[in-house]
Amino acid sequence: MKRTALILAAHGSRRAPSVNADVRRHAERITQLGLFDQVVTAFHQGQPTFAEVLDTITVDAVSVVPVMISDGYYADTALPGALEAHPRFDALSVHITETVGTHPKCVTLARDRAVQLGNDHDLDLSETAVIVVGHGTSRHRASRTATMDLAGALRESAVFAEVHAGFLDDTPPVEGVYEATERRNLIVLPFLIGASHHAARDIPRRLGLDPDSRNVLPISGRVANRLVVCDAALGTHPKIAEIILARALERTPEIRS
Repeated sequence: MKRTALILAAHGSRRAPSVNADVRRHAERITQLGLFDQVVTAFHQGQPTFAEVLDTITVDAVSVVPVMISDGYYADTALPGALEAHPRFDALSVHITETVGTHPKCVTLARDRAVQLGNDHDLDLSETAVIVVGHGTSRHRASRTATMDLAGALRESAVFAEVHAGFLDDTPPVEGVYEATERRNLIVLPFLIGASHHAARDIPRRLGLDPDSRNVLPISGRVANRLVVCDAALGTHPKIAEIILARALERTPEIRS
């Protein structure tokens, strides 16, 4: 492979350091493979920022993978805008890939994770509904697409009795899952990148579960005569590093002469 740098670009969080740490762990896993001359991270909220990260690059070709669930403002506008405004941008060969959350391998990861949770809790999957929870926002309609697509793909797999989508900041809301299904078992997959307050606290609480102060997930409990199992954010799974790598290798930038 030519001398190439890989940038893992994520939204990140200033209030929850674990979110940025998760992305750095994915970068470390990829670094160990030795496929790139540099593997670095960049954050909208965190250091280095999207606007600063090109200062750290020492080679001429750069693959940038948005470690984000969906298209939207940060993937489509904030990230490319910050990179293109950097004084070095025109001197580098920079390729921004599609987002991690839209890769087909996310379907396999989510399906396998839901099946594992079902097995761990001795659930009959023919009586189990899966709820895919995304963040969503009414400010950018594309932000819900990846969540809806993942729910649709899991539904088509015919492994589970039902599959629905819910959102933290869009419709239908997380709380609406109880209206969407009457199945006696619910598996909830937070389709989020990091171990944020949303994944560890907001989603369980909005489902009627009581997360403890350790933020240990998955969590399970009975709510309205149903067993609800809520997993950790899908983006914290180690296999996300494989999906980041798959995005990066879809097209390796050519070094300019």
